[in-house]
This record gives sequence, C-alpha cells and structure tokens, in this order.
Amino acid sequence: MAKRDNPQYIDPNVAVPDAAILAANAFYENAHQFISAGPLSSESFDQYTKHNVGGLIASATNLALALELYMKGIMLRLNVRAPHTHDLADLFDGLPDDIQRRVVQRYGQLLKAKVSGKQSMEVTLLAYRAESPRQESGLPMAQITMPRDVVSVLERAKDAFVSWRYFFESVDPQEGKELCYEHGYLLLIAQSLRAQWDAFS
Repeated sequence: MAKRDNPQYIDPNVAVPDAAILAANAFYENAHQFISAGPLSSESFDQYTKHNVGGLIASATNLALALELYMKGIMLRLNVRAPHTHDLADLFDGLPDDIQRRVVQRYGQLLKAKVSGKQSMEVTLLAYRAESPRQESGLPMAQITMPRDVVSVLERAKDAFVSWRYFFESVDPQEGKELCYEHGYLLLIAQSLRAQWDAFS
C-alpha cells in the first residue's frame, strides 16, 4: 500500500499509549451502544437507522475514531512512530507485520462465529438536499458482494472519520450522497485490535 510523502508522526517518546486505548474503548462503547440497541435482522436494522440518523452518524464516526486510536496506541506501545492521519488503511499498513497477522487471524475467528444470513452487518445512508426529490434510502452499496477481509474493509472505511463526521457536506442535488457503514465488520476489527493490546499485559 502506498505511503504518503513526508508524513507527520507522533513521537512515541512523548506519547501516552494507554490514554489512546482508554479513549478508543470509550469511543468503541459509544458506537457499540447504538448498534446493540437496534434489532438484529438486516431489514429491521435498516428501518431502525432511518429513524435514528443522528445516532447512526455518531456511531460510525465514533467507531472510526476508536479504530484509529487502537492502531495508534499499539504502534506507540511498540515504540513505532504513529502517523498523523485518520486513514484507517494506512494505519493498519503501518502496524508491524506480526501484529497485522494476529489481527487478521483473530478477525477471521470472530467473523466465522458471528456472521449469519439474517444478521445486520452493514447499512447504507443515502441523503438528499431539501430541494431535491426525496427517494427511499434502499441498500445499493450493501447489496453488492464485496470482500470482507480486514484490509478490504479498512480500505473502504479509510476516510470514515471524516466522511461520516461531515456527512452533511457536499451533497449532490441530483445524485445525493451515499455512505455504507459496515458496522458488524468494523466492530470485529476493533475487537481484534483490542485483543492485541490486551495481550501486551
């Protein structure tokens, strides 16, 4: 994966990785609370999020930040300089290879135990400007079969912290704006990252 030119880094000598993980846990819990309060089935969860759009946006933003802080905390704990970026794909790519392998392995175990045909794992939010004709949200992105491995999920969610936080911006008058929140997969990645942190103690 391509690296940015001349990235800015967080110096592990002056950082507090434990604080990053404490914050990550709090953001994770806030995101998870919204998800766990909804119904399990995909169809019912879609309706739940349509009536709780603010909670959906907050959950997606919080989970993206939790993932970012888990990865930065692990880097700093290992005395690896953490890049000043919100890009989840770049952050995962910056983790030591052995940590990446353990996260992928743990994620695979959790995914195998978690996924069922009817359980909601993602939801799409489609927004239109007030002056545009309103359309039903549907699930065009979520219906597309996409790879669910760690790298692919993080690549699709790499700018989630910014895109969800500023969801209200840059809405095309005709096309609207669409974002897919792969909450089920991102939660499992977060749990896998947290397991790596816990293994340090």
